[in-house]
Amino acid sequence: MGATLNDRGSYAQAQHYLNQALAVFREIGDRHGQAVALQQLGLATDKQHHYDRARQFYLQALAIYHTSDDRMGVAWMSDAIGSLLQYQGQPMQASPYFEKAIDIYRSCLLYTSDAADDLLCVDLGGRRIIQKKKINTNKRRDTKSDAQYIRTPYSTYN
Repeated sequence: MGATLNDRGSYAQAQHYLNQALAVFREIGDRHGQAVALQQLGLATDKQHHYDRARQFYLQALAIYHTSDDRMGVAWMSDAIGSLLQYQGQPMQASPYFEKAIDIYRSCLLYTSDAADDLLCVDLGGRRIIQKKKINTNKRRDTKSDAQYIRTPYSTYN
């Protein structure tokens, strides 16, 4: 609900629901849910021009994504923090965040056509990112072990 309200520009309402969601995620120990709620709280706060508070939410989300080895989450938050710092006129502080995001984005490329050719399940709605591993061309190709799924805030795995 909070993310939808963010998308609609109802940032104060979004914060209300996101704070409730964050409390529930903390209570049940859902670290990924906490990171997503913090990310969305950062976005709502950022859009209301409360940049220092937004950065605190983003940094909290970044820490959770980092400790849970969610590389795309780390990339998204690094990019968001870098953008925020850039907007605030702090390009030197933004640079390491952008570099981190770029490194991760480059290593986690989306290969939808290759995956479709190999009959791997691909959700083109943006909910799954498939990271192709380098394969030895001298060996028989095993499509199930050639790709791994990276959990994103929009992941749905069946």
